Amino acid sequence: MLKKSIFTILIITTILFSSALINYTKYPRVLADILFKEQTETISAIERTKKSVVSIITTKELTNVIFNKNTGETQIDSNVQQSSGGSGIIIESDGLILTNKHVVSGDEKYSVILDNGEIFEAEVVARDPLEDLALIKIDLPENTSLPTTNFANSRNLKIGQTVIAIGYPLGKYKNSASKGIISGLHRDLTASGPEGESINFSNLIQTDASINTGNSGGALIDLNGQVIGINSAIDAGENLGFAITSNVARKAIKSYQEHGKIIRPKLGVRYLMLNPAITKFTGLPRKNGAWIHSGNEYPSVVPDSPAEKAGLKTGDIIFEVNAIKVTEDFPLGEIVSLYEPGQTIGFKVQRGNKIIILKATLGKFE
Repeated sequence: MLKKSIFTILIITTILFSSALINYTKYPRVLADILFKEQTETISAIERTKKSVVSIITTKELTNVIFNKNTGETQIDSNVQQSSGGSGIIIESDGLILTNKHVVSGDEKYSVILDNGEIFEAEVVARDPLEDLALIKIDLPENTSLPTTNFANSRNLKIGQTVIAIGYPLGKYKNSASKGIISGLHRDLTASGPEGESINFSNLIQTDASINTGNSGGALIDLNGQVIGINSAIDAGENLGFAITSNVARKAIKSYQEHGKIIRPKLGVRYLMLNPAITKFTGLPRKNGAWIHSGNEYPSVVPDSPAEKAGLKTGDIIFEVNAIKVTEDFPLGEIVSLYEPGQTIGFKVQRGNKIIILKATLGKFE
């Protein structure tokens, strides 16, 4: 009986070992197939998108004053030019292009270089009143149509998802592509603009795909070749790039198409998104929601704003908007952006130990 048991164990062990060996020998092929599939998808995504990504050149005339010590004469040279670069995405075949507001922030002259090398002068037609976005337009010859690309729904993004950044780093490396993953979502950041001004970002996509100077305004795409973000900023350290979400960009485009300018809904509160850690530290009664709290000298409820008129107060926690739960994954600002100026939205608010319901008619930023 003992010999039979040992024999049975040996047979089972041999079968298991053989099965493991077979699976092990299959792994390299399976892994190779996975890598080849992703490489093929990456190349295909870049090919589908790169022709709709352009270079934007900023040219500024400077006055150079030259004093000649020998003659005592002063000469003024106004032909000195200073150039900087950025990127943009063609969103309409007739030459409407999306970029960052900080790329086209002044009164300089702007030129667009297409994928085929053609150069056109560009005019700024709209700047976003809240987000670091702008629209520029180039005039095309008759019967000319430019390639465009599709925008994905950024609400479906996941941390770890493969992404590709496409743009013109340093204004000269045409259609450079870098690959990485989504490292984080709903990030807030304060960055320096081209003139040293502060630019406040919220609800950004964080990626480890390489983003450099000149990439601003370029496309962050998924493996389907769809735009999921607008490359906008970098932070100190390695592989810390940030992009404005495609949904924020789509809203700006839609507003321009309907109104001829970019309009954003206005509520008028400063807030902090709650999570269990903040709740534990502050002792607040809720783990999720938007806590109306300024944290600086600015008022948490803007005077004469829709929020003030609705009765919102400092210390209130907005935890639901029109039956949509307010969470870190779906923050208050993103929910409000779903609506148009003039629309009335309802809030569920925790005020101390009470739950109250308020309504606000949204104003507008323009």
